[in-house]
Amino acid sequence: MTAEAVMIAGQTHTGSPTAIAVVIDIADKYHINPDPPRSGPTWFPGQYPTTLKLIDPPAGVQVGQVQYPEPKPYAVEYADQDILVYEGQVVLYVPLLLSPEVEAGTLDFKLELEVQACDPKVCLMPEVIELSTSIEVLPVGTELAESDQATQDLFAGFDPAGWAAIGEPLDVPEPTQVIEDNSAEPSDQSMPSGWLALFLFQKLAVALAAGFILNFTPCVLPVVPLKVMSLAQHGNAAGGRKRTILLALVMASGIIGFWLVIGGAMVVFKQFDTISKLFQNPEFNLAVGVVIAVLAVSMLGVFTINLPRAVYQINPTGDTVTGSFGFGIMTAVLATPCAGPLMGAAVAWATLQGVVTVLLVFAALGLGMALPYLLLTLFPELVNKMPRAGAGSELLKQTMGILMLAAAAFFLGVGIVALTSDGTQANSQLHWWFVGALVAAAGIWLILRGVTKVCQTSGGRRFVSVSGLLLIASGVWLGAANAWPDTARGSAAGDELLDEGIPWIYYTPDRLAEQQDAGRVVLLDFTAEWCLNCKALEKAVLESDRITALLREPGVAPVKVDITSRRNVDGNNLLKKMGRVTIPLLVVLDGQGNEVFKADFYTIDQVADAIERAKAWGEVAMR
Repeated sequence: MTAEAVMIAGQTHTGSPTAIAVVIDIADKYHINPDPPRSGPTWFPGQYPTTLKLIDPPAGVQVGQVQYPEPKPYAVEYADQDILVYEGQVVLYVPLLLSPEVEAGTLDFKLELEVQACDPKVCLMPEVIELSTSIEVLPVGTELAESDQATQDLFAGFDPAGWAAIGEPLDVPEPTQVIEDNSAEPSDQSMPSGWLALFLFQKLAVALAAGFILNFTPCVLPVVPLKVMSLAQHGNAAGGRKRTILLALVMASGIIGFWLVIGGAMVVFKQFDTISKLFQNPEFNLAVGVVIAVLAVSMLGVFTINLPRAVYQINPTGDTVTGSFGFGIMTAVLATPCAGPLMGAAVAWATLQGVVTVLLVFAALGLGMALPYLLLTLFPELVNKMPRAGAGSELLKQTMGILMLAAAAFFLGVGIVALTSDGTQANSQLHWWFVGALVAAAGIWLILRGVTKVCQTSGGRRFVSVSGLLLIASGVWLGAANAWPDTARGSAAGDELLDEGIPWIYYTPDRLAEQQDAGRVVLLDFTAEWCLNCKALEKAVLESDRITALLREPGVAPVKVDITSRRNVDGNNLLKKMGRVTIPLLVVLDGQGNEVFKADFYTIDQVADAIERAKAWGEVAMR
């Protein structure tokens, strides 16, 4: 038996991927044992698997999982059934990734190959074979020499996906069954213990923080002042401290209860797409929009809703126990469009655990969301600093009412889009003009009423004027930034590539296949009209000058997967294929279709680096 280490190419660039092949030539009538994950159900005491490892890799070099070939069944005299073996010529591959900090020069690699040779009757003593090879590292931009045909043929079995997996958790194989050895019963994962308990505590902390942050998202922030005003009113009443505490605790129970119901649904249906599917229903978005609009008009004093007594208590400004509980539920419902990326990591792990763990994570999320209201209850002096009832508080209520109309316009617009969209072309963004106009109207109303009727001091008038102008500017920006049609191929905008903007291709399986057949790097942006976090990331990252320039290159194809509506079956299936059920999600594929980058939150540097790596990996694969 002989072995040799060969590099995928004699030269490479700093910051680029490379690979080593270890070729093992086994003499006739002999075989070697496979690696442990491939060894199959028959494994004898004294058998040694084939293992390959890199010894002290150079600084700045990341090492991926060794790629072992599939073993073949082999008949031996010392077993009643065939065993799995390697025979003839065997090639193992080691994917490597050089960081940009690796300096130009020669990199030397040392490897250890541990094998045990056997014939049909007996196995020899295991042996360790030391191997070495090297590669020349050149600065980026330097022309590289092509590999010879023999080397290209040798690496025909190499899987470039091994590069994408570098830095991700390694796959842990199932333990091999040993003959005449009793296997232990699997442990119950429902209640973690030991280090798992510490891991659970960390996830609960993340969920708690995520729930707290939800109060500052665009989905919840507009309604927070409503409850703060209510707490101030009851806290100022005679003997109102205990009442305020009770109502805050009940409201917190409503928030926590909502998330527990969502968690319970995930346990029952064994899926984590409850929230996404909820907002893919146009009926739900339209219903939320109508409810918010009715409440907003009522806040503006146009009319008073006369409902049955039990239903009337859900009024967000009510001082009843039932009303506070309902307000907690409403607050949680409004948070759901912004909830996916914040709780995704914690919940994705929790749903792999038992029922108790899932419910604990969702309870922590709800508690985090209710925390600001509990803090206001514990420190009533903060509540008492809120404006007293009068013209000022009435103006604030009216302004918030107009802003709630803007929120209603958003949900109604999303509902209408979901009714008509199939994800294969750009959606109408007309509703954003209504949203922006209503936000600007809130600013205009605040200035007109505040300056002329409410504020008695010059400082107050300046504050109201600045606040109103900020609202007006925000409204104009919301309309202009979101309502302009996308630049898109395969969309309503036509196939002409405009002079600026991202040339989005709206996803269909055929359009994606066309780009991959052309060998282009593909950026998949999973988004939806109701996903405000998706739009924020698109504006801040994807539409930046740096990323836009990269996405306009001929070898890069930006593909938008719009799952606004459940009608986009192909888009939803692709999301599941990527192992996710929530958005935002960004995926970068190289020219061979291998996953290079996947994240639900990302920065300009991360996306730019992923695209450059995907381009580099494609160049290596083509050589």
